[in-house]
Amino acid sequence: MSTMDRQSTLGHRQAGATTLGLLLLGVALALGLVAAAAVVGSALERIKLAGDKITVKGYAEEKVVSDAGTWRATVTVRAADLQSGYRELESDTARVVKMLESFAGASAAVATSPVNARPQYEIGPGGVQTGRLTGYELDRNFELSSGDVALIGKVAAQASALISEGVNINSWPPQYFFTDLTRSRCG
Repeated sequence: MSTMDRQSTLGHRQAGATTLGLLLLGVALALGLVAAAAVVGSALERIKLAGDKITVKGYAEEKVVSDAGTWRATVTVRAADLQSGYRELESDTARVVKMLESFAGASAAVATSPVNARPQYEIGPGGVQTGRLTGYELDRNFELSSGDVALIGKVAAQASALISEGVNINSWPPQYFFTDLTRSRCG
C-alpha cells in the first residue's frame, strides 16, 4: 500500500472515530436530559402533593374587660438622722393608708414593704463622695390589688393629691389584668 493510500485510510478511520465519539456524546447528553427531567418531574409532583395540606400559625385577639388591677406607689423621706426620718415616714404612711381606706374601706388589702434606709453622703468637687454623712433617705412601697378596677383607677388619680399634704409619693400607673381566661372565646 502506498503512503497515500495509508493516509487516506487513516483519515477515514479518524473521521469515523470522531463521528462515533460525537454520536456517543449526543446519546450521553440525551440520557442525562431524560434523567434530569425525571428528577425535576418527581420533585414537582412532591411539591404539588405537599400543597394539598394547609398549616396555619398565628394568634387571635379578643377585647376583654379587665377584672383585676394593681396600684403601686413609693413614699420617700429625707432626714438628718434615722429616727426623725422613720417618724416622718410613719406619718406619711398613715396618710397613704388613710387615703386608701377612704376609697377602698378598712378591709382594703394594702401591702406595704419594710422600710428601706440608705445613708446619703456629701458629694465634693468633681462628683466624688467625701465620706461625710449628710443624712438618710428612707422609703416604703405600697401595693393595692383589687377586683374593683374602678377603685384602682380612683386611687391612682387621687394619690397625687397627697403631694399637696407634703407627702413625697411616686405613684405608678395602674396595671389592669384579665384573670379568667376560661371565659375567653379564644383558645
